[in-house]
Amino acid sequence: MRDIFQNVSVARKNKLYLSTILLIIGFWCIFPILSANDSSITKESDDLLFGTWVSEEYDRTGFYNAKWVINSDGTEFDYHKIADTKPAEEVRNEIEQKWIDSGGWYLYKIRSVFWAFPNGAKTTVFLLIKIDPTGTKMESVVGSRAYPEEISTIGSFYRIMNKKP
Repeated sequence: MRDIFQNVSVARKNKLYLSTILLIIGFWCIFPILSANDSSITKESDDLLFGTWVSEEYDRTGFYNAKWVINSDGTEFDYHKIADTKPAEEVRNEIEQKWIDSGGWYLYKIRSVFWAFPNGAKTTVFLLIKIDPTGTKMESVVGSRAYPEEISTIGSFYRIMNKKP
């Protein structure tokens, strides 16, 4: 009888040992997948994209949101007027591509999901953004189904904003 209990005890230890090994191997295999899923784009908080962008023209005309506050965690809050403190829209951004062109301009392809603040219907758009080398001027165009091919002033989705100091 004693041998049976010893065999059961050994079997439990082996099972626990095997479970621990499998758990470690599983984590070791899944960790790179989870890490890669986050995004290959570095999101340094000092990236030129992040900060407050404003347009005096849009503030006067009210045609577009006059202030965008873009954060490094992927959140963005857009305001009708520069002085507004309550956002009109909330946005979740995912930077899918980022590069610097031959003129030193920073370009971004950003997939954005936005909704009227605080809980309106969600809409996905595709932004092509370029920021001048000094980081003070942003031009952007929006595509509803895919990324625009180029930044062009032709069309209703061209925007120009200035970085608020």
